[in-house]
Amino acid sequence: MFLGGLVLSRLSLKSQSLKVTYFSLAVFSLIIALIGLPSLLTLPKAAYALVFITINLVLGLLLVFSNTPVEVYMQ
Repeated sequence: MFLGGLVLSRLSLKSQSLKVTYFSLAVFSLIIALIGLPSLLTLPKAAYALVFITINLVLGLLLVFSNTPVEVYMQ
């Protein structure tokens, strides 16, 4: 989430902040829907760990990209 905040601070999203929020929420819901998919596959334990680490990193980035513009818009 810290890295997502740094990336978000470098971008200028003044006119498109709500579009970025809608997109990040859509991707967030898609990832949440697909989070059970690795349990259907037969993978080594290290691959499961890598998949879930990647999912958590992406979800952390998406949370920053959805929460921060909404809070700024509401203020």
